[in-house]
Amino acid sequence: MEDSLITFGLNLQKRVGKPMHLRFNENTSTMVSISRVEGVTRVSLHKMFAQAPEDVLHHLVRYVQGKQKSPGPVIRDFIEENYQRLDYSARIRPSQLFVEGSYYNLRDVYDTVNKEYFDGGVDLNITWYGRLRTSPRQRVTFGLYYDPLRLIKVHKLLDSPLVPRFFIEYIVYHEMLHHVLPGYTGSDGRRCVHHPEFQSREAGFKYFEQAKQWIRDNEILLFG
Repeated sequence: MEDSLITFGLNLQKRVGKPMHLRFNENTSTMVSISRVEGVTRVSLHKMFAQAPEDVLHHLVRYVQGKQKSPGPVIRDFIEENYQRLDYSARIRPSQLFVEGSYYNLRDVYDTVNKEYFDGGVDLNITWYGRLRTSPRQRVTFGLYYDPLRLIKVHKLLDSPLVPRFFIEYIVYHEMLHHVLPGYTGSDGRRCVHHPEFQSREAGFKYFEQAKQWIRDNEILLFG
């Protein structure tokens, strides 16, 4: 890998044709960033670009040179395709995962959903996150999915005897779907996360309507 990074870096520098400081990263979010300081272009690229084909390299050179204002669809498509392959789950230590809540064990919930809807074939990490108390009217995100970390996070606000298990199962199911059915960038350049196939599968959750109704009926309970 190191040899390919060096080769790629030298090739990019040559084609850009002006002073450039290149750094490779292993980020989980920003895959390419460019800044210009005192005549020097500073470029941070994810290591995935070492394997970039010619068309991607061509557009990357133009972007670094300032000939195009944004990465453009070719680079975005390349990032999207390779983003799905990233696996940084080994970075997570078991001690960083908190599955045992006061009322619900997330691993138990996850295993139930995994067995019933995915034949036990989805291997992800899961943990509680956030604070048990929120400020009045403060909105929280019940569930989050971090793809490169293969990590689902469920807000601690749901670890309550007032929250039915089927609602937590729904949140976990929803986040697992983000792994099974990843989003994509449409022809208009917009990111589509809850695409038609996702919505169809989501509606297949057996307590889908009950979960939607429960949150409508209990907004005051959760958010004050």
